[in-house]
Amino acid sequence: MLAGSKRVAYAELPAERLLYSEEGPERGEECGKRINLFPRCPGDGNKPDEAIDYRACKIELFLWLGNAKFVASCWSSILPGYLTTDHEGSLDVFPKYFEYDRSSGMKEFSGRCIAVPSVMLITESYTPAEFLPKLKWYHFQSRRDCTGSILAAFELVETKESDLADLPLSQITLDEIRSIPSDIRPKMASYRLEVIFWGVRDMRKLHCVPVYRPRIVVECAGVYVKSRVMENAKKFCNFEEPRVMVDLEMPELDMYYPSVTIRAYDSRGFGCFKYAGICIVPTIYVFLEQLITEEDYRAQIYETKRGAAVAKWREHPLHFDSSSEERKGLIGYKETSNKGIWRRIRDLLEYAKRLFRLKRLIVKKEENSHIRMTSDDGLDWWSKYFASLEIYAEELEKQPEFDGFQDRLSTFELWKGKRTENLENDAHGLAGKFKGHISVYRWPHPENSPCRTRRGRDAANGLCDDYPSQESEKLLVRLYVIKGINLQPKDPLNGKSDPYLCIGLGKRFINDSKNYIPNQLNPTFGRVFEMEATFPRDYMLTVQIWDHDATSKDDLIGETRIDIENRFYSRHRANCGLARTYESSGYNVWRDRERPKQILDFLCKKNNLPAAVYAEKSVRIGKRKFPFRSIVDNDDEREECMALSVLHQWQEFPICGCALVPEHVERRPLFNAARPGLEQGRLELWVDMFPSGNLPPKPVVNVAPLEPEEYEIRVIVWNTEDVPLVENQFLTGDKCSDIYAKGWILQEDRQRTDVHYNSPNGEGNFNWRFVFRVVYSRSENVMVVRKKLSVFARNETVEKLPCRLHLEVWDSDHFSADDFLGALTLDLSKMPRGSANPKTCTMRLIDPNLPTVNLFKATYLKAWWPLARRNEKGAYVQAGKIELELSALRVVEANERPAGKGRDPPQGLPSPRRLDTSFSWFRNPWKACCFVVCRYYKWRAVLCVSCTLLVFLVVCAVYALPGYLIKRLVGA
Repeated sequence: MLAGSKRVAYAELPAERLLYSEEGPERGEECGKRINLFPRCPGDGNKPDEAIDYRACKIELFLWLGNAKFVASCWSSILPGYLTTDHEGSLDVFPKYFEYDRSSGMKEFSGRCIAVPSVMLITESYTPAEFLPKLKWYHFQSRRDCTGSILAAFELVETKESDLADLPLSQITLDEIRSIPSDIRPKMASYRLEVIFWGVRDMRKLHCVPVYRPRIVVECAGVYVKSRVMENAKKFCNFEEPRVMVDLEMPELDMYYPSVTIRAYDSRGFGCFKYAGICIVPTIYVFLEQLITEEDYRAQIYETKRGAAVAKWREHPLHFDSSSEERKGLIGYKETSNKGIWRRIRDLLEYAKRLFRLKRLIVKKEENSHIRMTSDDGLDWWSKYFASLEIYAEELEKQPEFDGFQDRLSTFELWKGKRTENLENDAHGLAGKFKGHISVYRWPHPENSPCRTRRGRDAANGLCDDYPSQESEKLLVRLYVIKGINLQPKDPLNGKSDPYLCIGLGKRFINDSKNYIPNQLNPTFGRVFEMEATFPRDYMLTVQIWDHDATSKDDLIGETRIDIENRFYSRHRANCGLARTYESSGYNVWRDRERPKQILDFLCKKNNLPAAVYAEKSVRIGKRKFPFRSIVDNDDEREECMALSVLHQWQEFPICGCALVPEHVERRPLFNAARPGLEQGRLELWVDMFPSGNLPPKPVVNVAPLEPEEYEIRVIVWNTEDVPLVENQFLTGDKCSDIYAKGWILQEDRQRTDVHYNSPNGEGNFNWRFVFRVVYSRSENVMVVRKKLSVFARNETVEKLPCRLHLEVWDSDHFSADDFLGALTLDLSKMPRGSANPKTCTMRLIDPNLPTVNLFKATYLKAWWPLARRNEKGAYVQAGKIELELSALRVVEANERPAGKGRDPPQGLPSPRRLDTSFSWFRNPWKACCFVVCRYYKWRAVLCVSCTLLVFLVVCAVYALPGYLIKRLVGA
């Protein structure tokens, strides 16, 4: 960088980082990319970058270094907007968009874009056949966002001064509007536009006056479709005569499709309409629908031979009122069928096969370990929640198979004023919502063929002729709130919250602050709220979570809003989810008012389909056959189960099929207006809606979590094998380990066995019992721990943790820290089965993909499990085996049959039969010395003593022999 003739800064880049190569791994890491350089001053010399506290500037560069034959790849790497038309960039086309304010008479810049013109050189002839520019959409950009689009084509023609008279435009004119040549204009085709003006919602005041008489105007391709003026939006906010059809012309190619503008006006006195808000859909392509010819319809729905006859028989009359039919009670019928003897024999054989497989499975399990299962009659909704219930990670309307429940009613937000990137400021510009539906399709058919709608009606009357009545609809709404997940803390002292629920539907508001849950960020509510609603007034269900404060005002954690009106009228049948199985009693009882067969009959009747025919192993509707392979124990419910299977596969039915909402739980994000755009946690819930009619709703599902029960966990450590030997015997030098085990479920309740000293082969014998007390929730399969975080805490904090038994095997040392040998962690709610034989006890037993067992259901389990430890590479390797006996008893049973810890009574355990060497040599030195001498130096000691005695006798004999000889000689 130069300032005049002085160099003020410089930067260096290695050429290898910029070198281009056709092979990706050989290409420089910064070749063809934007680089941020921070030049250093010449006086910095070779200082490291960390030592430089001043930079001259920042430079953004695009550098490319390579062979000249690869120069084309250089220009293709430049991002859009950086590549210029010519070398100097003076011929670039920059269309700009201005807004003219009549009140101030000023033009306000709104956006601009970069256009690439079609270039014609002077050597080329300007003829339409050879030089035909194509129209293209260019998007205006500003600092905020995309502010609009323009469909245009630009030409760059090279001329000479003598040829200025031959230019297509001799002079620049601003007031004159010229027509586009027909060769450039898009080819037009005839379309039909259908608009359903359903109603308006949440219209804000206009100039401090409420919007009582709104009108909606939909504009597309210069055609305006107007709704009727609403009489009184405060009393009834739906339009009368909502359906409007118009014909219009649009381009054939979808890339030229125009936008859709929806404007809202308020009718004031003397025929004056005040502008209330606007919604712009960038392209009408999102509303485009394809026509279905009658031939294709019959070929896909009916049999080939009798398709026409069936279609004629099932077609509804022209004046058929679908709304009145939807309000009628669904009357199901049951076909009677005589079962033959062969079918009974086949069912009996299938039942025998199932029993045989079950027996083999039980025998195989008994070979693996000793498990005593108990009958579990405590199944409830929570059992289904953890086992098989469909749990959506996002909102139900965001699931792709349900299309956001916009198939019948779409919600268009009406805005007024300018949009910015500030969500809080943009919220004030929301003028209201328009609910309706827009459909556009080619009409007449390009081949002039008769067409059908999705419901089998004549398409000449429109595709949207099956909408229900817009009269008020009363219904019963049930909200099931299961739990909150990762809520934002509101209490600064303990980092927790005391959440409770508040429900709003229309003018009704429910405050559930008396059931707040103290000190929880993941509360389990298990609450059901039942409310009556009336459409269109009560269309939005609001669920809020508040933080309870004893001394100050409660704080809003977050809220979520559910448009239950769109769900109720959707074809996906979101009013009540379909259960996976049909049962007439028990915890999984069918909870919808209509049985599966009634629902299927209603769908067939509504879509002009033949009645379902129930065969032995399948259900047939028209030419579509749905196989049924499940085994039903109750023959009276067989057809209901078959109909339910068809409903779960309804999206596979041609033309009119769609995915039906199953029984589910959805996790909805929570947001707070004080922190726009930031998620404040999630809430698990689902909504059921039942129209007011002759059929009473089913009882409420009990989703309250079961109260946790106190259990006593008894763990008997019997033996260990193949434990690593990490010590040397002091006297003999042999490898050994002083083995002991310790276990815990909670850290404050650690227990340990006695020490098996001097194990020469890794075998340890203990016969030691651990006894733990835990509070366990069977519905959630977690351990509940209640404790106060501080002495000043007002409420206990409830923590839900996995109930895990931790076992560790150590080597006992007298003068140094104990050595870790191996560990085992068992989740008692899903623990591996173990092995009955230590020879087959390997690391494969703790594979998470293998079947598991719940100790709280099995109550008793005895087996071998592998111990594991990390090696030098960080991988887990087997470090021995341990034999355990586990039992889980409720406190009442434990008090009736008490057991002592260790080997103490009651139910005392016998002392283990250990080797004679199993003792502490430092605590018993005399015993250790005697053991070493007797074991290793026994014969040497005997020989030594014998030799000593013999020597002593010889010495004594030599000492006494002279005197004895003298006495003999003297004769004394």
